[in-house]
Amino acid sequence: EWGGFALTTGFEMSKMQLTLGKAIDVDAPIAEGVDLVTRSVGTLTLVQRATTIPFEVTTNLSILYFVTVFGGVGLDVQLGDSSLDLDVTSELSARSDVLDDDVDLGTARIRGKVAGEPDRTMLRFLGGLQLNLGPLVIFGQLNFMTTDLTLGIAAGLRLVL
Repeated sequence: EWGGFALTTGFEMSKMQLTLGKAIDVDAPIAEGVDLVTRSVGTLTLVQRATTIPFEVTTNLSILYFVTVFGGVGLDVQLGDSSLDLDVTSELSARSDVLDDDVDLGTARIRGKVAGEPDRTMLRFLGGLQLNLGPLVIFGQLNFMTTDLTLGIAAGLRLVL
């Protein structure tokens, strides 16, 4: 049985902050009998905020009530931003089989920041399958994003009252 057309929308928000701050020790050979020794200390911080408002037009076909196949097109309005900050200081020295002590090579510092925003709109095609078990609906959905030619997968449960 054909289910007609459906217009669906929603509102999704997310925020994430990831900070790495562990010291890293590296002992790397740079020539025969000579190693570069570094001790790096600093932080790498990623902050991401996203708000998405999806608009979907879909249609579906139910087979024996229990199975529904659906498909359609979606347009996501995307708001948000992200930033990546790096601040690392490294103490550098050289170790040699010939010398008794390490040779101090000084200190290096790397600082950088980059920020970005998502594409404001993203067109996608979607399709999927759902199992209708009374008020419980189990579904799986594939999303094909046209902007960067990627495929997304979603699955879940819905309670229909």
